[in-house]
Amino acid sequence: MPLLKDLKLTLKAPKACRLDDIDQAMESYQAGDEMTLRFSGRKPWIRFWGLDAQDLQPNEEIVDLLKENYIAPSDYDKKLREPLAEIQAEQDQWVKEQIPSDEQIVYYMDCFGDATTEEKSRAYHFDRTVIAHAQGLEAKEYADGGVAFGPGQSYWCHPRGLYIEIENLQGYIDSGKNFKVYLMCHSPENLDWEYELTVKSGFKELSQFTQLWTIPKVRNQQAINSFEVDLKELEIDALRIGLRSNQTAVLNDWFQNKGFIACLQALWITE
Repeated sequence: MPLLKDLKLTLKAPKACRLDDIDQAMESYQAGDEMTLRFSGRKPWIRFWGLDAQDLQPNEEIVDLLKENYIAPSDYDKKLREPLAEIQAEQDQWVKEQIPSDEQIVYYMDCFGDATTEEKSRAYHFDRTVIAHAQGLEAKEYADGGVAFGPGQSYWCHPRGLYIEIENLQGYIDSGKNFKVYLMCHSPENLDWEYELTVKSGFKELSQFTQLWTIPKVRNQQAINSFEVDLKELEIDALRIGLRSNQTAVLNDWFQNKGFIACLQALWITE
């Protein structure tokens, strides 16, 4: 059911049942227990076990909330996109304000930035290149594509390990001119997530960049990670950046064990 905004509904369990969704994996309830149901653009349904449709008749208050926030599927994408340009402009201004006075931004990629609630196996159709590089440098995702949790909440993503290529570095190699890479991300689930960051060129690992990076719950200075590459260390005219979620390799249950994706919101280059 398409909704204009996230909704939280509360009702009492009519009898013993289980509720299954992203937030509450197989949560058990007894008759009379209070159940909280959360719906969003990315989560329009919840699965119940042990209940029939007639057991879940919403009261007038819930019906009014649903009517107030319901939007026809044909209008849903258009309505979501209405604030997108303003949200993008605000992010672009924020990025601009993070650039040190002695650096100039020469490339800026908003990862999957033109998406609202889409999820695609390849991100490039929705990637937003805000500043294109004069010499053709490009950043591309080589993982599982992109995901958006709402306008301005878009990411390149992979369930465990995201890989990004920065290509066409020959101009820098020839000139010997250094550049700096900035990565920006905060958690889409309002939780602190920790990644192992690696940087390679060809088969050569630039070990001085291997580190743990905790991305914050909100966009702030801690949401930015940056590094400068010694051009003499490059094996080829490209960099491969890896972001791997720092958690148990194989989870017994993704939701109950608090699994989290590897993701990136934006990347920019300065000189």
